[in-house]
Amino acid sequence: MNDGELQVNMTSDSSKPIPSNYENHGRVTGTQAENWRTPSSLKAVKGTSETKREKVNESENFDVSTLFNSSDIDSEEGKVSYYYVNQADSEKKEQTLSSSTTKFAAGNYIIGAKTQGNETYKAGSAVAYIYVNSDIFSVVPIEFVYTGFEQELLKVYTPNDEEYKVEYQCYEPQSKGGFYVNNWTTTPPTATNCGDESLKYYYAVRITASDSDQPLYQITYDGTSSDSLLHVTSIKPKSLQSDDIVVTLTPQTFRYDGTVKKPAIEIIDTVIKTEVKKYGISYSYAAGGAADNPKEAGTYKVYIYSFDANYTGDRYVYFTIEKQKLTPVAVISNASKTYDGTTSLASGQTIALTLQDEAGNTVLDGVIPASSARSSSSSPAASAWTRPSRPSPPPPSSSSAVSSP
Repeated sequence: MNDGELQVNMTSDSSKPIPSNYENHGRVTGTQAENWRTPSSLKAVKGTSETKREKVNESENFDVSTLFNSSDIDSEEGKVSYYYVNQADSEKKEQTLSSSTTKFAAGNYIIGAKTQGNETYKAGSAVAYIYVNSDIFSVVPIEFVYTGFEQELLKVYTPNDEEYKVEYQCYEPQSKGGFYVNNWTTTPPTATNCGDESLKYYYAVRITASDSDQPLYQITYDGTSSDSLLHVTSIKPKSLQSDDIVVTLTPQTFRYDGTVKKPAIEIIDTVIKTEVKKYGISYSYAAGGAADNPKEAGTYKVYIYSFDANYTGDRYVYFTIEKQKLTPVAVISNASKTYDGTTSLASGQTIALTLQDEAGNTVLDGVIPASSARSSSSSPAASAWTRPSRPSPPPPSSSSAVSSP
């Protein structure tokens, strides 16, 4: 771990990459510094967070950077940029802010801050909410983006700094139409996973002053259409290509031995330290073409695709089958010979030749008799060589799926 300044001047050895436990939290200098920049998968990240809500006057020149503190977003993570989303915009488009200070028209806004990342930190982001003008009450569904943590499903905007009572009523759709209606509660609806039932429900909301039962703002069921209720319509699983997802193949390198090679696969969401277990896989040659039974020497590509509701997309990883190293072994029978001025074998002498793999198994063997060795114009007869037979393993399917019980 580098917490200060690491100076690297020696030429790096590409066969010995940066250790997987190397962490860089400081500076790296020297002629070979570039080779010791922290790999993307090892970079620290200060976190993605949702922060406070603020009331803003319509005429106010407002600095959005004041919404975030250093635990939310930090210039140490790289250049900071800001954007806003008008909640009234049906497409929820992100609008880039050229300056952190601007004026907003009346309405409800999402304010986002992003850092581009650097040698030490991955890109970070944070979100805040503002409402403009002092007389706005509003409750809107929040886009649900899977993080592995519990999240509220509705965002409540209230004016001024007064205390208000916010209540929620859940409408659970029945299979044959209509709703199961729950009692009013002050506990906001939440969800943790993309498949949670709470994401399928509809909600009524009412806001009252702390000293009155008269609603100041309410969304209620009109008795006919669920359109009059609040409902989360945007549910986004995490991509398997996210930097937070680490795929490990064990082993990543095999040695050819004539049998099918398939590494064990582990997929970890490093944010919540949880293994992703529902996925499918298929194999192909890295250079192209299906490889149902990878056993020949070469580089192979593993295609991984998600079956998990919390994750989406696909990803490629690679492994290698290296060529087997063979060692020749020669044994001469009747090793002694009376010198006769030639290099040929004596009558009855033979040379037994074998090629052995790294495990000591014979791959090719044969015998050169004296009659063949005496002839300088011909090589040992091909029929004298034999290749030990290997049992053929049962062929696996071209693709398979892995899932937790």
